[in-house]
Amino acid sequence: MNTGEEYLLEIRIAERWEPMYRFDCRPRNAGDYKMANWYCCTHPESRFVQQLIATRILPQGRHVLLDRQLSYLPVDGPKIEKMLADVGDLRRTLRAVFGIEVPSGASADRKLAGIF
Repeated sequence: MNTGEEYLLEIRIAERWEPMYRFDCRPRNAGDYKMANWYCCTHPESRFVQQLIATRILPQGRHVLLDRQLSYLPVDGPKIEKMLADVGDLRRTLRAVFGIEVPSGASADRKLAGIF
């Protein structure tokens, strides 16, 4: 059902809210997302292929991981940033903050080590 309502998604940048994109609630099907999803997952120039990216949104704020930089953006208050020290720190952060358990083993460790 299209009610004609449009929404604006905003993100917080440098202590202020900036518009990111508009959307509505019209029904969509899987085909509407297929090409964009394929590009994001496979194209060598996609930042999702080139970098480690994780985001977790909670009522009190948002956690963002970009390679080894961990940021916390509270709803109210200043942004907090931390550089992760090593692969162990990255694994612990992925598990504790984002709920992601990275498989153990040399292959995964090599891939994670490439971030540092």
